[in-house]
Amino acid sequence: MSKNSIVVPIAASASMGEKVEENPLPAKAVKLERELDQLTRWTDNLIRVPVVGWRIGLDPILGFFFPVVGDLFDAWWKSNQRNTDLLRRRATVSAEEAKRGRMSDWLFVGLIMVVLLGLLLGSIAVTIYFWGLLIRNTFGSATQ
Repeated sequence: MSKNSIVVPIAASASMGEKVEENPLPAKAVKLERELDQLTRWTDNLIRVPVVGWRIGLDPILGFFFPVVGDLFDAWWKSNQRNTDLLRRRATVSAEEAKRGRMSDWLFVGLIMVVLLGLLLGSIAVTIYFWGLLIRNTFGSATQ
């Protein structure tokens, strides 16, 4: 069995007279699994780099034309593969599990928003401060 193959659990074979449970994953879930695996393969594992044996995909290849450090980290971290695993886990939770996770999800999103707002306000304050210094030093020295 290959690394990218999908394992669909099926009940063990039953003895005579016992009812055999059908495939618990519906066709839609199996299709989703295949599509997510294909997406991961294309974005993170498409090409094997000779000698070192690393696998890279289109994401770091296309990103190579931009700052290299972030792309090297992306090739090492395999963010798309991790995101696919997160999507797979999220797509297979029950409604009860999804509702339980809501409060922590909102707290996390709220924390991220507060941090981003703080960064925005801080950068605005620093920009205003430096513009003030620039104006004072430029026009202040011209009047003397």
